[in-house]
Amino acid sequence: MPSSAKVTKAGALSVEVRPLFLGARPFRSFGAESVHPTRSPYHGPGLAGPPKLGPVISWFGRRGAGAESARPRGRAVPQTVDRVSIEAVDADPIEVIAQAAYLELSEFEAMSRAAAAAPNLAAKEVLSTAAGLVLAKHKALTAELRRRGSEPSEAMAPFR
Repeated sequence: MPSSAKVTKAGALSVEVRPLFLGARPFRSFGAESVHPTRSPYHGPGLAGPPKLGPVISWFGRRGAGAESARPRGRAVPQTVDRVSIEAVDADPIEVIAQAAYLELSEFEAMSRAAAAAPNLAAKEVLSTAAGLVLAKHKALTAELRRRGSEPSEAMAPFR
């Protein structure tokens, strides 16, 4: 940054700072005797403030081009789509409950096998507690099947 320095009669060094960019207001010359002890040298009448460095540091915050994202390609030939009505997706609640009950039963069997093969008693305790919770869910689902008038073993048979 261009500047000029001169020594005043009192022996203090006075520095004049010229503007960094065209169009910026010049700073007032100030020496050691003209600086207020509690204020920044940029405050006061006739002072322009710090230089405007926007164009110099504009590269901060920029992002690179990055990877190019996938763009959908146009289709040359229109494709036909088979539409399905919501009535075709409507499932029987008995089948859904039976499938969930069979899933819980399979999970209970897997946890029981894991508890049997556990290396220590702490692991066996944790796995057997989890297996007990899964079995409780299975029992609640089979009770709901019975409440709806279905035999759980017959309802779960297709999901074996």
